[in-house]
Amino acid sequence: DTAHSCAPVDAKMHMTTPDGLAQFAAHSLPPKEKQLSSSSTTCCSRLEKAMCGLVQAGHLCCNFFTGHLKMHGFKPLQSDPCTLMKTRNGNKMMVAMHVDDIVILHKSPKDLKWLLKQTSQKFKFKNMGNLNYMLGIHVGRTPSGTCFCHQTQCINKMAEKFNTTPSKKMRTPLPTTNLDNFEGRQKIDPSHCRSLIGCALHCSVATRPDVNYAVCRLSQFSQDPRDVHYNAAMRLLKHLLNTN
Repeated sequence: DTAHSCAPVDAKMHMTTPDGLAQFAAHSLPPKEKQLSSSSTTCCSRLEKAMCGLVQAGHLCCNFFTGHLKMHGFKPLQSDPCTLMKTRNGNKMMVAMHVDDIVILHKSPKDLKWLLKQTSQKFKFKNMGNLNYMLGIHVGRTPSGTCFCHQTQCINKMAEKFNTTPSKKMRTPLPTTNLDNFEGRQKIDPSHCRSLIGCALHCSVATRPDVNYAVCRLSQFSQDPRDVHYNAAMRLLKHLLNTN
């Protein structure tokens, strides 16, 4: 079972019956409807649950799961309705959901055991243990129990994609040259430059907010980039690689 196929639909939805099942579906109809089906060239089926490929599948799945959590006292955060919180026996628990990936933050192992027991009565899931990797972000822990996030693997893939290696350590992500002064400079393929800036943007919104200004500054020239802008973007990538 997948996450998208567990949620019931909230409206009447029909689909063309897949090849190989149309004849089976026709035989299962009542006699009157079977006559109508035999005179029609197509056979449709009514959906009772969501399925992969349905536009509303993610929304239905999220509402179905969060509704289950609300029944057990969880309340969604105003800043993010896909993150819910509950206080149980004086301890706070948080559940964050992204499609079919769920992260649980808890203080007491008993609270985690209780939540997994309540969830297993209605959903099929796999407990992956401690959080180590999710959405391209690695989660590590110090001996004292402090958690930290990094994107080493993601940045290394960026360096491999754009054929660069660690070089002299740079203190700043942007050069001191004026990026607005680019008259007469060589033009660069916009798609290639946008791809580089987009990769850096993914890091800036996840684990590297220190390069957020540099990414925003370079994105201003993504429509018609020149060599000075591409060199600055490569400098940013090397800065990420060196400070990773």
